[in-house]
Amino acid sequence: MRGRSWCSGSSIQFVLIIAVALVAGLYRDGFPALFPFMRAEFTVSRAALGSYVSLLYLVSAALAVFSGYVVDYLGTKRALLMGAGTLGGLIMVHSLVPTYGVLLLLAVLSGVGFSIIGPGTNKVVTDQFAADRRGVPMGLLFVGWSVGGLLA
Repeated sequence: MRGRSWCSGSSIQFVLIIAVALVAGLYRDGFPALFPFMRAEFTVSRAALGSYVSLLYLVSAALAVFSGYVVDYLGTKRALLMGAGTLGGLIMVHSLVPTYGVLLLLAVLSGVGFSIIGPGTNKVVTDQFAADRRGVPMGLLFVGWSVGGLLA
């Protein structure tokens, strides 16, 4: 499959990868929109709620290199299923959170899912497209992340 043109249409797999990025961006950038409701629910400060996002990014960044090894070891498909499945399950669990402390625990666990999705989605592009044809697919991948945030 190497050497494929960005428009030759490998398709469903690549569209699904963009969809994973879109949903991840929607969660990552949309969750803070719920902070006013959570602030009232958990009676915590804005700064305390901001620590949710900080923990998510801290864990994701701290594990990114390790997660790259996981993607290489498990293979892109299995790793992305694991990362997206983890993140999807955690998104649903967020609706059941009884306390602010549990919310922070979910931020840490969500960071683990994000740490796998980043290297995994990028690896799909590098595996599927020749070096001189990766610009547009990589751009489309990042559009997924950004549109997810925009929709939030």
